[in-house]
Amino acid sequence: MLVTPTIALSLIALALPVRVENIAVLVALPGGSFLLLNDGCDVVLVDDGRGDDGLLDDDGLLDDDGLLDDDGLLDDDGLYRDRDGRGSGGLLGGYFAGLHELGGGLLHGLLELSGEGSSVSGGRDKPLLGGIRLSGAVGRGALDLVTDREDNLGVREPSAIRRKATSASLLQVDLGGLIPKSLVNAQAIKQLVHLSTMRKRFDRSLEIDGKVRAQNVALIAGHADEYSLEERFQLNGGVLLFEKFGVLNAKTLQMVSPFTTAKIAYKSGDSHAWGWAKTTVRASPTEILAFVSDTMKRSALQEDDLEKSVDERANGHDQLVYQMKRTPAIIADRDFLGFYLWKKEGDGFIFVTSPQESDARPITDGVVRGKFLSVMRFKRKNDQETTVDYVIHPDFGGPGGFAYFMNLYTASNLSYVTAIQEYFQELRGLEEWDANDARAVGEVLCIKTRAEKHNEKGESKVRARVRELFKKQKALKQIGRKYSFFQSMITRVIENKLRTAGDVKSKLCSVSAKEGREIGAGLALSLATNLTAEAGVDDWILKHCSLGELDKTEAWFR
Repeated sequence: MLVTPTIALSLIALALPVRVENIAVLVALPGGSFLLLNDGCDVVLVDDGRGDDGLLDDDGLLDDDGLLDDDGLLDDDGLYRDRDGRGSGGLLGGYFAGLHELGGGLLHGLLELSGEGSSVSGGRDKPLLGGIRLSGAVGRGALDLVTDREDNLGVREPSAIRRKATSASLLQVDLGGLIPKSLVNAQAIKQLVHLSTMRKRFDRSLEIDGKVRAQNVALIAGHADEYSLEERFQLNGGVLLFEKFGVLNAKTLQMVSPFTTAKIAYKSGDSHAWGWAKTTVRASPTEILAFVSDTMKRSALQEDDLEKSVDERANGHDQLVYQMKRTPAIIADRDFLGFYLWKKEGDGFIFVTSPQESDARPITDGVVRGKFLSVMRFKRKNDQETTVDYVIHPDFGGPGGFAYFMNLYTASNLSYVTAIQEYFQELRGLEEWDANDARAVGEVLCIKTRAEKHNEKGESKVRARVRELFKKQKALKQIGRKYSFFQSMITRVIENKLRTAGDVKSKLCSVSAKEGREIGAGLALSLATNLTAEAGVDDWILKHCSLGELDKTEAWFR
């Protein structure tokens, strides 16, 4: 059975209690091809219709992670429930909402740190008439979901994933009657947000970056190119940065992540600050170098990137990179041009960035040319961990007063090593975990994240943080699938509020999400009524037989 336009449009129409015009349509073509169309725009997505990529499966229906289940209706996480045929409402609301009811915990790390929209407008006759980009911003626009690029070491992305998907959509809502416009607009925004969620559903950036990184690892391992005299000079200059920073009187910076140590220093006669940071990454030096040297990776894209490209690539260890950054309106935009160069050093690597000038990249009117001098050293610590040392000496151009202002953001620039550590930690599956992984993720669960700024209505900041981390962390996803109550339990644990705990007698295999919340609420009281945290955890586990089972079954729990 294939998904016909009629079926797709019917499902969407049933999901919306309002009249909708110009809406996306799912179309299945002969031969297994799958299209996502919008009225008035080109084909949005094309796939071969086979495999486990979240589109059509071998049986001609969407697989378990897709829209339709084997019974021809939406699956358990979709709009319709298999049992009663009723859904959660909205524009494919449950399906596009992603993973939910996930879980995870890691008490050691948790206890160490837990001690304690858009606006729209409408005309007189139509309550709301607005376009929306798939990114979630109101307004007409288009967005490339998957683009074609060449990686930094000359390896192209696999042909199976080099597809460009562009879409634009317009939603018009008219409930009729004397309903206040503000109420209609508020409800319509919820429908518009689903388009942003749909974009995320089809985003394959993590998969693409992973395949390119694996190819780059192979190229680095087989690298045999010679280094020129100029390249050796730049490498030696980068290594000297560690010595130059070592003799400065440095001040310790307070970083958000407990895994990163950082310092800032000033040199007499130099208005630009020096920064140093250090962290431990659970990956090999080669994997980290492949990640860092991939300057066009999707995970590195930022909102303030106006332009970014590799202008030259003379060999496998050197590349000339240009990027332009958007700044606040009162400050001129900045651009940077520099060589990115790496070399093997013992059982690790050195990675240096040094400012350059090129006739092909003259200074642009209205844009200030900055300089970013930095060096990274990746040194193997053990079979699973690598130490990353990072020294920076940025010059963002402009008058001396601006240099003082930009020095205040040194900690933000140094947090790049934290981003590297978090990226590789998120990739580790439960089968790779040891005590250090469990402790690290437990501590991350207690650190504030950007997700808290985007919490949903009625959702606490802690719950938003946990929800986002359980979507990103591979191991937490696996734990959540195995123990459905974990997300709700750990959310209550992290909230750390004194509550009366329910008497939950359920065994581990039958604990519900509601019971998980009751169990999690009891830890704060146990910690408050015992002399030590260890005694409090023991008391909490003894009160619930399900936790006793979990403690014996999973080494990562405590």
